[in-house]
Amino acid sequence: SLSQYTLTLTGVGNGQVRVDGTLRALPWSGGFGCGSVVNIEAVPDACYQFDNWSGDLTGNTSPTSITMDGNKAVTVTFSQIQYTLDLIGVGDGQVRVNGVLRALPWSGGFGCGSVVALEAVPDACYQFDDWSGDKTGSANPTTIAMDGDKTVTASFSLSQYTLSLTGVGSGSVRVNGVLRALPWSGAFSCGTVVGLEAVPDA
Repeated sequence: SLSQYTLTLTGVGNGQVRVDGTLRALPWSGGFGCGSVVNIEAVPDACYQFDNWSGDLTGNTSPTSITMDGNKAVTVTFSQIQYTLDLIGVGDGQVRVNGVLRALPWSGGFGCGSVVALEAVPDACYQFDDWSGDKTGSANPTTIAMDGDKTVTASFSLSQYTLSLTGVGSGSVRVNGVLRALPWSGAFSCGTVVGLEAVPDA
């Protein structure tokens, strides 16, 4: 009778193998007659990619075939797909990525399916405005799911503060050289040095 040989398939990473058209979870083994040509196809799980065959079958071609002229042991290797997150800043600030403070611009790789925590951290005198690009809105902190390459911009703007001037008695105040009747208020960017001069009435 025709000799029977065993094909043993094992996997590294997440995926399955289609053997002569039938999807098989790994590890798997089956018997085949001597001289049989077995068609095999690597089927990676979501977020994984097929890398290569090793053992009694080598290379990275899929689908492919193997001739059963003896017992065969084949390992199929899958790896998690990696995506890039690019962070850009407008204004002065940084972003904490999974708890680690990163100066902008910054780029990093994450496995497909990862959820990355982002927190905008404005520099002194700045405030966080919003996210744009592949993440929108003003929620802070927030998260982004890595289901592809992503580019996110964090926008910061200079904080504005109000200077309010009131008077007791009769007079005005020169603000940066401009005479202002009291009471008066005006907005200035954080860190601005404002020149004030009291100007009494006659």
